Amino acid sequence: MQGPPFPPPTGEYSHHKANCHCGATGFTFSISPPLDKYPVVECNCSICQRNGYLLVYPIKEDLKLRDGAEEAMGSYCFANNNVKHYFCKQCGSSVFFEVLSPPKDAAAEAEGRREKLPVIMGVNLRMVTGLELSKLIIKKVNGETRGQKYAVM
Repeated sequence: MQGPPFPPPTGEYSHHKANCHCGATGFTFSISPPLDKYPVVECNCSICQRNGYLLVYPIKEDLKLRDGAEEAMGSYCFANNNVKHYFCKQCGSSVFFEVLSPPKDAAAEAEGRREKLPVIMGVNLRMVTGLELSKLIIKKVNGETRGQKYAVM
């Protein structure tokens, strides 16, 4: 069984401000473990490659949109429609995604423990203000082999 691509929370958090290129989709988020200890996901699936994602996974309650940001975003789902990708309608930046339904292995594992899985967001760290890419701990994930293969029609 392959688990989630993110580490369990440690109780220690870091807090970040982020926005798209034009600034219309500003937001803040908190992450545990803190970013300097968090293995940031670089996935090779088709959408992650094309959007340039470097991902961390805060729970939805730890991500707050700035006033007007929701109206400035469009969204896109594909394949099984289990992930909703958000982008700025003005500049096109891919800012984050929402996991609408967890992977089957994670859901089955949680069901066995009778716990409710939190809604997870995938935040593109390239949107974070003042981020130093050279200081990130990168975890390469082979997402190309997961799930339904995406095919261009």
